[in-house]
Amino acid sequence: MTQDKTLLVIDGSHLAYKCYFAVLQFKRKRFSRPGTTQTEIDYLAAEETCRMLGGLVQRLLERYKPTNAVIIFDDNRATDTFRYKLHAGYKQNRKKKLLHRDAFTLFKTVVKSLGVNSWTVPEGYEADDLIGSIVTQFKPHFDSVLLHSGDKDFMQLVSRKVTMLNPNNVKIGREAVITPDVVKAEMGVWPNQVVDYKALVGDSSDGYKGVDRIGEKSAVELLEQFKDLDEIMSGLDQIKSKAVRNRLRLGYDDAMLCRTLAKIVTDLELGFEPQDTKITPNPRLYQLKMRDLRRMTRRYLTEEETA
Repeated sequence: MTQDKTLLVIDGSHLAYKCYFAVLQFKRKRFSRPGTTQTEIDYLAAEETCRMLGGLVQRLLERYKPTNAVIIFDDNRATDTFRYKLHAGYKQNRKKKLLHRDAFTLFKTVVKSLGVNSWTVPEGYEADDLIGSIVTQFKPHFDSVLLHSGDKDFMQLVSRKVTMLNPNNVKIGREAVITPDVVKAEMGVWPNQVVDYKALVGDSSDGYKGVDRIGEKSAVELLEQFKDLDEIMSGLDQIKSKAVRNRLRLGYDDAMLCRTLAKIVTDLELGFEPQDTKITPNPRLYQLKMRDLRRMTRRYLTEEETA
């Protein structure tokens, strides 16, 4: 009996910041000692974050036993993406990330010793786009795909073959399993309608508002009556509410823009093949990396020059 081929795709940036803010919370006293410089805090935070992240990735590999895995880190700024060029308010209401930029090199080194490869996000795009392209283009080569992330934007990728593992709002060490039925229960729409739903209601965390005065309930009702945004806009005369019809007419351009902002790109040229995601663990190397973590941290994190 042959083992099913399973691809585990990890949203490394989400996991890294989840670990980082946990570290800040539990190591607050250590970081706030008198005389501690910002550089020393960067070193300590990156070291502890890396230790926690490595342990979590190791646990995911042991629990789900994938045959293949990839982890994607993204330290690109929102203002460097094509979405920001379309809409200057894109993700501009988010708090500034504090994790040292060079820490991602450290993270990649550690997860590599666990047998998990990572690739660089192309300029102008986000980790979501690279992850979406991997999931979409590689899923025909696997029996199942597991996508580990707390970002609900990925619900649009969920399918019979693609299951999302959400580590948020659940007991420590256990992920919520997101299937198409769960997406429907949580959002009121199916995965293939998530983008059009967000085009209508917007996404305050990403900085776009959707169609003015179209709320979640109205969006769900519209997507129950019509299968997608295009059918909604071409079938306005079939909508009973005159107010809703007028809002959609006036908000047509906003809806089209928000659909572009919400849709994860899935056709990036990857430059690597499904077989390149094969897990090749090196337990001895991982032990050495963790033992040498402090020295590695200081090697990878460079103190920025001040003007």
